[in-house]
Amino acid sequence: MIANSFRISLILRFHYFFLFIKIYITFVNIILKKFHIIYTGNINLKMLKEHLKYSLRKDGITMPRPKTKEDLMVTAKENYEKLNTIILKMSDEELNAPFDFSKDEKKKEAHWKRDKNLKDILIHLYEWHQLILNWINSNQNGEEKPFIPKPYNWKTYGDLNVEFWKKHQNTNLEEAKEMLKQSHKEVLELADTFTNEELFSKDVYKWVGESVLGSYFVSGTSSHYDWAIKKIKAHQKNCRSK
Repeated sequence: MIANSFRISLILRFHYFFLFIKIYITFVNIILKKFHIIYTGNINLKMLKEHLKYSLRKDGITMPRPKTKEDLMVTAKENYEKLNTIILKMSDEELNAPFDFSKDEKKKEAHWKRDKNLKDILIHLYEWHQLILNWINSNQNGEEKPFIPKPYNWKTYGDLNVEFWKKHQNTNLEEAKEMLKQSHKEVLELADTFTNEELFSKDVYKWVGESVLGSYFVSGTSSHYDWAIKKIKAHQKNCRSK
């Protein structure tokens, strides 16, 4: 009697185990079909991850910060297009109304008070492109320079941003758009001259310091464009609530 119970218990365990395996294989096949990968019995995990990342990006799901050259280039271009799309859809009211976030206690960073309109945001992006271009080109030509130009540093770069703002008070919106379009192009062309290892490996260039070169390109493009998009959306939300 005890032996029969044990045998039945063992059979049930095997049954549930193989049922689990069957469900798991079915799930994997569904995923592989969705991302257009044919199962051959030897799945390339790296390839699967890449398909997942790009398919999710197409579906509008936010992706992690780029860590490869390919991701850097793709995300920079996509976020730049997203920025241009949201600008094209801005109403006259949104374009003409001053940016004012003074009523939002959560928006305490200096930039919420600094930028008064769309032009100010675009100019800020443009000037940080210039920082990237000048820093890399100078150091590659043997002229050692820090990323933040003197007399500013990473503790006082907020003052540098204010100087950028002052510098372009006579720049109009159309000029700012063209300037950003050109600087975006130049930054991506420069990034494309480096290999993946040069961009995302440490200790390749002494003048980069403890970080990696790619992080500067990411911060100055996709991440900065995302910052601009969120700020414009916050402005649009303010306009709608009036």
